[in-house]
Amino acid sequence: MADVFPGRLAMLAQVETELRVVRKFNSIIDNFIRFCQVEQVSLPDANDSLTLEYLTLQRTFGKGESACMAMARFRGNYIASSNLRDIKSYCEQHRITYYTTFDILHLAIQGNHLTVPDCNAFITQVKAAGSRLPYATYQDFLRAGARNP
Repeated sequence: MADVFPGRLAMLAQVETELRVVRKFNSIIDNFIRFCQVEQVSLPDANDSLTLEYLTLQRTFGKGESACMAMARFRGNYIASSNLRDIKSYCEQHRITYYTTFDILHLAIQGNHLTVPDCNAFITQVKAAGSRLPYATYQDFLRAGARNP
């Protein structure tokens, strides 16, 4: 991801906390932060519109999704998420750019950071680990019509 989004990666503390609940992710998160030079970010302390939006969103969504959506709305950030069920409608309503797993894979292939076979191997690994993805291969994604975030 660092090659696709150089110098533009950040992880909110609320997202990191949610991910670290699953202990097997800890070393993956540590490596991601270290090797992809991910900036670790906290929500601002001030009780402004962003904070109020975060608290309102928490009534419906988890802390990580709420923090991402509030920051993106009020700070103009983008969101990278595989949890479209929670973010898609909100992002579209507030014109927030969001990237899905397949959007990122597509950008990596287009930028020659990843080959199609490597992409398909990644998809297979993710599915084998129990994650749900909407397409079995990169080619299926292209046939469905790649989005332009």
